[in-house]
Amino acid sequence: MKLKKFLKGVAFISIALTLSTNVVLADSSTLSESGVKFVDDDSGGGGSGGGGGSGGGGGETPEPTDKKYVILASGEKYTDVLASTVLANERKCPILLTTKDSLDEKTLNEIKRLKTEEVIISGGPDSVSEKIVTQLSGYTTRRVSGANRYETAIEVAKEVRGLTNILSGAMLVDGTNFPDVITISGLATQLRVPILLTSPQTLTTSTKDKIKEWSINDITIGGGTNSVSQQIQDSFTTQKVVRFGGSNRYETALSIAQEVRNKAGNSTDMVLVDGTNFPDGLTVSTLAAAFKAPILLTHPAALHDTTKSKMSVWGMENVLIGGGINSVSKNVVDNLGVKRVERVSGINRYETAVKISERLSSKDTPIGRMATNPAARASSVEKQSIFRTLFNRVFGIQ
Repeated sequence: MKLKKFLKGVAFISIALTLSTNVVLADSSTLSESGVKFVDDDSGGGGSGGGGGSGGGGGETPEPTDKKYVILASGEKYTDVLASTVLANERKCPILLTTKDSLDEKTLNEIKRLKTEEVIISGGPDSVSEKIVTQLSGYTTRRVSGANRYETAIEVAKEVRGLTNILSGAMLVDGTNFPDVITISGLATQLRVPILLTSPQTLTTSTKDKIKEWSINDITIGGGTNSVSQQIQDSFTTQKVVRFGGSNRYETALSIAQEVRNKAGNSTDMVLVDGTNFPDGLTVSTLAAAFKAPILLTHPAALHDTTKSKMSVWGMENVLIGGGINSVSKNVVDNLGVKRVERVSGINRYETAVKISERLSSKDTPIGRMATNPAARASSVEKQSIFRTLFNRVFGIQ
């Protein structure tokens, strides 16, 4: 009798292992039939930040990080969320997006799913109005904002400095455009230092004053001299200054990516986003931080030649794409030449941010290992049911 049960058990384990090895992964061979089901709506643009509210103190101890947070920012303008990527990583929370006056149902549901205790609104009421605060009446809310994008970045920086207690360093990027801040966010999260903004040709007065007041002596510039001028760099006469830049946004991303790889020790993973628009790159930065992966940029229709060449040299194996096929096309995916590709996207930028938040909840699953194909998910559930049935039959459980 014991031998019979033992043989049945062996048979069960054999069947289980056979089934488990057939689970469909989101690799490059299945992505075009699964992950690219959603199309990202890339409408919207830039603008200046709103006023009102205040952030934390420059180095004072903030609230404990085990509290459950969500950062909420405008999905219509990039200015107020530029510097919030490091704060999201320190708060271990996603960045969700909203229109100025109305929070959509899927975003509200995600805030609820996360059991959020506090919603941090990045930006003033010109970006995220008081109507949104009213919609969030069941949650604690607070704003982190300044009179403009540069001062909002300073308010965010105060909170980051208080959380990390790393007071000597900062990133400096162009505050009038978004590409460099998307890619520098990966390095900023690794170093746990805040991101400050400047105008391209002259160091913004409020930023200059804070660098002096906070005694920042280690500055990393993200972008070439068209983004942050040589004049600005030369003005730092007593600080250590390092620049990561290239002749365009794609080459700047590669320069930063190499440093992220060096710091993080992750040589096989990367995140790829549209380099011509902002929403996906800023919200997916939380996933890049979680996977310790650099963020590279692409034109929506075709992968930049220098990016493709560097990916081959680096031996990249796993790519996570933020955004739908209007952001990163099937043509780009088909020419990546890697082992696994995973796409995280929704029908628009707001839902894409929600999908990224959901993926962040599964960050223990490596890039490309999520069963993103609906058929694969159904297959996985079906196999679990088969396992249970076989187990019950073999061991006589009713």
